Amino acid sequence: MLKFLQTLQKEMVNFLIPFRHSCTTVALKLFSLTLAKTRFVSHINFIGRCLQAKVIPIGFRVKFCPSNFRIDCTKYFSDVSSACNSFSRTVMRSTIRAMCSKRNVLSRAITNYLVNLSNVCPPMLVTSSRRHIHHLNSRKIGSHRLHVSTARKLCYIRSKVRLVFKQKNVSFRFCKKLNILVAIAN
Repeated sequence: MLKFLQTLQKEMVNFLIPFRHSCTTVALKLFSLTLAKTRFVSHINFIGRCLQAKVIPIGFRVKFCPSNFRIDCTKYFSDVSSACNSFSRTVMRSTIRAMCSKRNVLSRAITNYLVNLSNVCPPMLVTSSRRHIHHLNSRKIGSHRLHVSTARKLCYIRSKVRLVFKQKNVSFRFCKKLNILVAIAN
């Protein structure tokens, strides 16, 4: 992914070669802010869809293994599992709030850089720069793993996972292809 982003940045730089340095600097910053905002929006959408589908990706899964007291502990295991899932979902919601805040900061910065670009560059360059940034951003979205919609990814996670263990309200499954452990509410 890093090489692909470097390629996109080189394309943007090559596009801006004929223009003044002041225009180039502002346009490159606008380009990097746009790519960053796209990344945050993608993460927000995916985590939100996971919450809706009651799927907890491994990165948000609490790694707590309750002790086995060698008695019937199903209520204990169920309570611990429920608490872990609740905590994981709370962390996911907090992450979405933080990412939304960052996305809003990026949106304001993009607006400011668009104004700056309009102030230092001719209107024709502003329009062509915005189009080129949009084109490169679309290529980024269509590349790598971002081309997989969150709906397809979630369906894949829910249907192609191997059952690890099952408790009263939750099944823990492992998806080998995505290397992800998910908790699915029954």
